[in-house]
Amino acid sequence: AYCMIRMSGLISGGSLLDPFCGGGTIPMEAACIFGSNGKFLGVDKSEAVVKGAQANAEASGLSHAAKFQALNARALERIFDSGSFDVVVTNPPWGIRVGKDAELEKIYKGFLYSCAKVMKVGGRLVFIVQRCEMVLEIIRKTGHFNVLEMCAVKTGDLVPTIFVLENLGKDQVRESLKQQVRKLTPLISISKSNHSKVEEVSTVVGEEDEPQPQDGSEP
Repeated sequence: AYCMIRMSGLISGGSLLDPFCGGGTIPMEAACIFGSNGKFLGVDKSEAVVKGAQANAEASGLSHAAKFQALNARALERIFDSGSFDVVVTNPPWGIRVGKDAELEKIYKGFLYSCAKVMKVGGRLVFIVQRCEMVLEIIRKTGHFNVLEMCAVKTGDLVPTIFVLENLGKDQVRESLKQQVRKLTPLISISKSNHSKVEEVSTVVGEEDEPQPQDGSEP
């Protein structure tokens, strides 16, 4: 947790969100580093998990700085405004208990889209996952993040990957395409107009070139 917080670039007075807070380790670690100089919030969709995290913070004497509340990681924008957090640091499900890949992909995709909406532009999202290839593909599809760093680490018999992403604020590829379309649209209109004029000229020329009846005889 300490290393991931440092990788996020969080500074004193900054704000951190952990959307899969579990026992509350990451927000509490941030509170240990920065004390009360910042906003450190952990959320989880399970009320029972949130209560457990709150109990851990109280037992550690960190409840004044590390806060927790119940909220789905795929619906962060329902509560938080755009740009509410400087960084997001979290440990999402690895798929060991979730089971099906489709369900895990749904969780990751919703989580990434939601984080992009509540983070500040340029803010860092740091998380650790086992299915790095799946996550890379989802990151490419969302278009909202730039991969700054990937670091494989060993945890027991597993080798998960820590991702460090930069929030771009919007899908840069899609926005670039939109701008190109806007620039080309006037040219398309002009092209259509010119095409119509060419057709008119062709029609007139065609009429002039058509043989005319002579001496009252049929053509």
